Amino acid sequence: MTALLALACLALVAAAVAWIASVSRRTEFPMEKALLPGNIPSDAVRQGRIRMAGRTYTATVVRSEDPPSSYDLPSTRVHLMAPELAIRIGGHTLWVWRDKEDLWGTPSTMFGLRGGWYSVVPTAGGERVSVRRYEGDLGAVMVSYGGRTAGNGIANGSLHNGDGARLILLTRDITDLKGMDERLVVPVGDYAADVMGIVAGPYYLVVTRGDNWSRHDGCTESDHFLKVRKDKPFILSIESSGEIVFSGYKAKSVYRPGDTVSVSCYLATPTIWVRGISTRSGMLNPKVRILDSKGKVLGEGVSPYKYDWTVPGNFAPRGGREILKVTATWDTRQLFGVVTGTKEIVVESRETGSTK
Repeated sequence: MTALLALACLALVAAAVAWIASVSRRTEFPMEKALLPGNIPSDAVRQGRIRMAGRTYTATVVRSEDPPSSYDLPSTRVHLMAPELAIRIGGHTLWVWRDKEDLWGTPSTMFGLRGGWYSVVPTAGGERVSVRRYEGDLGAVMVSYGGRTAGNGIANGSLHNGDGARLILLTRDITDLKGMDERLVVPVGDYAADVMGIVAGPYYLVVTRGDNWSRHDGCTESDHFLKVRKDKPFILSIESSGEIVFSGYKAKSVYRPGDTVSVSCYLATPTIWVRGISTRSGMLNPKVRILDSKGKVLGEGVSPYKYDWTVPGNFAPRGGREILKVTATWDTRQLFGVVTGTKEIVVESRETGSTK
């Protein structure tokens, strides 16, 4: 099974790299052994200077050491930063960085830099990397809110397509899109969203499409909802209605005194799933309450992404087994209005649970 999984991963990254290579031009740069913290040379790390999008970066590629593997696999991490200082120690190079652009990815990642899309792909032995600029067809994504696209747009995030390629969208100015091209220009394809930052009028939304932050595995065709084509922009419409969906625990999960209940919720619309909403004055968070079977409030708080409540050690469930209600109220102002959701959990006494 492990061998089959490894072959599947290798095939995935091969498909992604092949897709990128088929529509890109490349430039190769040499790499050398690098130092780990403590000035320790490592066979699993290579570093070198590269040129990409008209700028010099330090490229660091890190392969798996357990078990040892080659550098051109999906597990390899690619790190890019603009160097401030390079120090030679014992024949090896130690880089010291200070820059806003701190880019992480894999060989199948494409970085959006200064109007272009680039990938950094190491050789199997890590002695070289090739910087590949995508030169295939491009399309645009625009955001519609309140019936208009002006002043709205995708500010940052991460997308991936069915070929296994991943796009890293670097942060644009999310405080004022006036005077900017509100179109996000990306390679043509169908994309699922790991996470995106979207400007919609006065609101900044953290959104995704799927039940987890990242859904590289098990994506269905419907998850690839961004249909980017060359001939016309894809319009991502921010709907005016949504519903609260709970995650992090199953409905009617059984807890006992002393257990911690973790409540996560998001707002689902027909097009996107909203994880967080903020304005210039702060975040708009859902308010969570835990109620017993008689309606008494046992716990309450805000949930920026997760609210934890511990069942009191002296809590005595009615009849040894009591159904509690979890409610979430999210005031999103003009965006979606006030949205509410309810789920149930079960709390048993320890004696009841031990007799089953």
